[in-house]
Amino acid sequence: MLKDSGVLVYSTCTVLPEENEHVIRKFMETHPEFAFDRTLSERLAIEAAETGQCTILPQHYGSDGFYICALIKKGSADS
Repeated sequence: MLKDSGVLVYSTCTVLPEENEHVIRKFMETHPEFAFDRTLSERLAIEAAETGQCTILPQHYGSDGFYICALIKKGSADS
C-alpha cells in the first residue's frame, strides 16, 4: 500500500539490467498508477538521477555498484 503522491524506492546493490531496469519496466507495465519521480536527483545530488532512476558504477564514487529508482504514485487527480 502506498498513499497517493507517495514515493516507492527500488534499490539494489547490482548493476545488472535484469535485476534493475527490466524489473522496473515490468512493474510500470502492470502498474500504470506509478510514474518516475524525477525529483530523485534533487535528493541524491546525482546528475544521472534526473530520469527518476540511475545506475552508480564503482568508479563513479569509489563504492559498490548500485541501482536506484524512485516512483511516485499518481493521485486520483493525476489519473
